[in-house]
Amino acid sequence: MDIFQKSIQIDPNNADTYYYIASANAGLGNTEQQIIAATEAIKRNTRYLGESNFLIAEALRKNKKNVEALEFYQKTISAKPEIYAAYHNLSDIHRTQNQLKEAIEVTKKGLQVLPEDGNLYIDLARYYSLSNSNFEAIIAARQAVKLLPEQPFGYSILCRAYYETKQYQMSLEACNSALKINPNSGETNLYLGFTQLSLNKDDAAKDYFKKAVNGMLEFTNANPEYFDGFYSLGNAYYYVEQPQKAIEAYLKTLELNPNFTKARFNLGLAYFVNGNLPAAREQYTILLKTNKDLADKLKQTIDKK
Repeated sequence: MDIFQKSIQIDPNNADTYYYIASANAGLGNTEQQIIAATEAIKRNTRYLGESNFLIAEALRKNKKNVEALEFYQKTISAKPEIYAAYHNLSDIHRTQNQLKEAIEVTKKGLQVLPEDGNLYIDLARYYSLSNSNFEAIIAARQAVKLLPEQPFGYSILCRAYYETKQYQMSLEACNSALKINPNSGETNLYLGFTQLSLNKDDAAKDYFKKAVNGMLEFTNANPEYFDGFYSLGNAYYYVEQPQKAIEAYLKTLELNPNFTKARFNLGLAYFVNGNLPAAREQYTILLKTNKDLADKLKQTIDKK
């Protein structure tokens, strides 16, 4: 930073030096100065137009100004399409806003430029899985594990998608592949538990659900803004018969993403199991406005009482 500042004093019209100053500020965590310097670089027609827009987007995102960051990620992609992180971070903002269709489109656009990027396939598989497009998730996850066979994430999403499509043997194989790489993966243990339940292996399922709680606690502590992490944590607590803790996790999920109807449904179930029928009925009433199928399903459970 000191050297670049001296350089600007000697040559105040050098646009690229402002970009370097923005990069140095990024390394130092000075987000406001990062934006100022990158903006100045763009005004002066720096050679690093895409990178400068990316630095602005990153600073805005760190300051939780996601709406403003969207514009600069899009400008980054327009100026320099090969920056992977722009697609990943832009799509992740869409995910946090429950705009999964938009997240999928951004990731597919990235794959047009970077067709061999396994991380983009992991992102795509994840968004498909969250949007219940499980067969599409399988296709994307298969490509992810082909390109990145040493990473657990593709196998974990593949496990989840196979389970959701009732391909239980395939789910077991994908889950076990993920656990070989990361034995403590909360989500993998969770879906391995679900798969064992579907195969009527209740004792084995309980062991995996216990491991899932520990793994998802570790994940949510490290990623406190991931609503789907708290959703999986809630599911793990539910299946180790701790409905109050499941309720707390589902409430955190809905705090981060109020429109996540599967969490709303599971929250209603957890309230029901915990003996709070008025709260369960309240979730039913809310679901009636957003997802009638899930609302009807919840009502059937409540009516059995």
